[in-house]
Amino acid sequence: MFGVIGITLAVSFALTFDSTNAQAAESWISSDLALSKDGDLPQGLVVPYSMSGNRDCANHEFVTRPAKLFQSEIKHTACAVQTPIGMVDGNGWLELNNTDTAGKLKNHIGYQSGIIAIPNSTTVINTTSAAPGLYLHFTKHLQTTFDTAVAPTGEITYQVTGPADGSLRDKSGTLLRTHTDSLSFSASGGWLVVDARYRAMLRVNTNTLEVLPFAPTFNYDIGLGPVPQTAITSSGRYAVVYSRNFSVFKIYDLNTCGPVPNSINAPVSCQSRNLLPLVQQSIPGLQSIARIRFVSDDILSFYANYQSIPGDPTSARVGKFRISTSGAMSNSRLELLALGDSYISGEGTFEYKTGTDINDNRCHLSVLSYPFLMSKDINLNSFNSIACSGAKIMDITDISDYYNQERSQSDGKPDQIFDNEIYDNFLPGYRAQLNFVSTYLPENVLLSVGGNDIGFSKILRRCLEPDTCYSTYEDRVELVREINGRFPKLVETYTKIAHEGTPEAKLFVIGYPQIVLPGGSCDLNVLMNAQELEFARLITAYLNDVIAKAAGKAGAIYVDTQNALNGHRLCEAVDKDVAVHGLTAGDNTPSFLNGPIGNESYHPNQLGHRLLSQSILYSTQNLSKNMPPADANSNPPSETGLEILNSPKANRPVNQTSYDDDLANDIVYREQWWDLTIQGLKYSLNPLIQLRLVLNSEPVNLGTPTTSAYGDLSTQVMIPASVPAGFHTLHVYGTNRAGEPVDIYKTIYVAANEGDFDDDRLPNSTDSCDTVRNSGVDYDQDGVDDACDGFIGSPPANPQISDSIGPSSENQISFTRGSLPTDPLDQPEITIQPAAVPSSADTDGVVLAKLTTPPDGKGNDLSSVVIDKGLFSPSKVYVAMVVLTSGITVYFFRKLFKGMRYTH
Repeated sequence: MFGVIGITLAVSFALTFDSTNAQAAESWISSDLALSKDGDLPQGLVVPYSMSGNRDCANHEFVTRPAKLFQSEIKHTACAVQTPIGMVDGNGWLELNNTDTAGKLKNHIGYQSGIIAIPNSTTVINTTSAAPGLYLHFTKHLQTTFDTAVAPTGEITYQVTGPADGSLRDKSGTLLRTHTDSLSFSASGGWLVVDARYRAMLRVNTNTLEVLPFAPTFNYDIGLGPVPQTAITSSGRYAVVYSRNFSVFKIYDLNTCGPVPNSINAPVSCQSRNLLPLVQQSIPGLQSIARIRFVSDDILSFYANYQSIPGDPTSARVGKFRISTSGAMSNSRLELLALGDSYISGEGTFEYKTGTDINDNRCHLSVLSYPFLMSKDINLNSFNSIACSGAKIMDITDISDYYNQERSQSDGKPDQIFDNEIYDNFLPGYRAQLNFVSTYLPENVLLSVGGNDIGFSKILRRCLEPDTCYSTYEDRVELVREINGRFPKLVETYTKIAHEGTPEAKLFVIGYPQIVLPGGSCDLNVLMNAQELEFARLITAYLNDVIAKAAGKAGAIYVDTQNALNGHRLCEAVDKDVAVHGLTAGDNTPSFLNGPIGNESYHPNQLGHRLLSQSILYSTQNLSKNMPPADANSNPPSETGLEILNSPKANRPVNQTSYDDDLANDIVYREQWWDLTIQGLKYSLNPLIQLRLVLNSEPVNLGTPTTSAYGDLSTQVMIPASVPAGFHTLHVYGTNRAGEPVDIYKTIYVAANEGDFDDDRLPNSTDSCDTVRNSGVDYDQDGVDDACDGFIGSPPANPQISDSIGPSSENQISFTRGSLPTDPLDQPEITIQPAAVPSSADTDGVVLAKLTTPPDGKGNDLSSVVIDKGLFSPSKVYVAMVVLTSGITVYFFRKLFKGMRYTH
């Protein structure tokens, strides 16, 4: 869809100042300007819709009445604005964050219409009639100003309880009548531009409501509507005003404006520059301009309707263009840019880019990740990646200043002065990844995102708990609905990326690979039983299904990688043929924030990324596949008949679940106070209500703290000594403002103490596996116990053999659950004690060891285990067969003992 057209028309014009302000002209006013063409829209595509052409929005489905017994669902689709509170459409419907049903948002006098949402702001604008025009009234911190009423039908009304915090006035207190079709916001939401009828074009600070009249108003009374287009930078310094009917296209430097009088009746003096001559000369056959947006303070983007053969209507085209100053970063366009999370950043390859494996930046971006491998394989000349381990949808799309300051993945570069360093050097984690698309205009975008929004990697860690994870229908349907709840955000993300790039670029949405083989022969570092392995397969498949349908709805190319690692998955391959890390200490030091196990756990290794590279290139025909048309009917699968839901019911209530990685630290200590925090806005929690804290798998009540007036929670929690060390799931139960039950959860590691995490009486300093129980096996003799050795390779060519046979710790081998491949086993421990055998004796027909199988803790009867010798590979496990009169007994060893003979 959007390819690179490298036509750049650099045209310099003499300065034409509409002001004699003494302040020196800068940048847009004095700079040489360059106009470049991003590309033409393909046939059938139109300029992305926005409200009045000025305010961006995204199509969103609002459920306004839920389906119940004898009651049908009512819903509608509208173009809505994303705010920190939720989605708001132009008719005043509000869908609060993480709620299922939208409510009518009514102002304090009871009207639903006339509500304008501000992007990236908790302030909303209410309008009242001021014919001709509208007055603007600002309500701040909306989340604290309304009451909720839920009807028996489930329909919701959000009633603002008090008057607005302020109105648009001049210093004299006069209300300023506006024409809201001219209204536009900066990307950060901190500024707006609007035409005050009969007075001036205004810049307004949405926080302070300070007003600056900077340009002449349009005349709306002559029978020819101006249809104004406006835009303003996030810094508030530059504003653009365009009208085709009035032949106006000017940019204003608002730092050069004169003082503002008490009464506003006309614009003050500001320096400006006429952009129309540049555009008309550079785009022959120009008809009109639409969707003007600032990419940065130095780059202005817009769409233009033009005739490639002036005067010939059949040659009509729609192109995307940009104007840049000489101060703009001169970046060449890329052939490929990768965005996303750990599966595309290369988490698990260990060859991390400098600066991405430090305390302030854990993006773990690797040059051995599949985007780099692919680019080299097909001989691309310009490619890069800005992917970051742990990235969520927010880290792709949140271009607000607040994100840079408070929410970015990496720390230390929050201010604008770091922008050039970040963008020039492709430093991940400091800015929303979407910004790199608008900066470098790649021909091909690879994107992997969505897993972290549901805590995908932590779901697998939940399976390290003693019970069988996600074993009930309720557990699984909550997870399915949580994934479905991300569907609209995925569609919006794909759409935003397409809009930010060139019209002909391609967006490849990469699915997640299957990493385990259910029913296979698992090494000790997998730590999942047969049922959990099958669940891992099902949840990966379902997540991919939802991602694929979201890509279809947005018109992006979905790339299925589920089978990319076949033959090399955990529980399927051995030694160097394994393409995925098992549980591993990883490349990051355990800490409160980074957790007790490595992020590399259950991620593809270097082999895995080579296989992914090959699979993606094959599926996309070396990235030559064309973008499909958007499918408006593509939606998440129905719950009816889903394989993943074929589990027994526990007959408990089904909650609205949300995984929150920020809920608490990854590791907490028993009998010590630790912090638990929740952002109320994120989950639309009620203010001043009690929440219930529970630690599973064996439920332990941890308290009932109360939310703040904003719905936030900040409290301290202590876990009692009776809770065993290991992985547990922390749940926070409550009710949201839509009256729906919520369950906010996170998998955490409960440590015994700072010196001995797993409470095995081995200090962490000498415990190679300090977070799960040691198996006592180090098959590849690398000094790391196999229970947390991410890669279990072959032993040295000349393995060390014990000098004695007997009950020494060296000769006693412990197999943890999952180490033997027979599905019914699932035992936590098998101990083999070698018998005393003369060193010169042949082992054929000799009882080499005694096999004992204690209860496995999950109700399995181990006394009648049948083991299939054929499932074992000699390179993994030494097998000793003893022929007795009662039958054949098989013994298993991870290493040879003196007196034992090994043959193929």
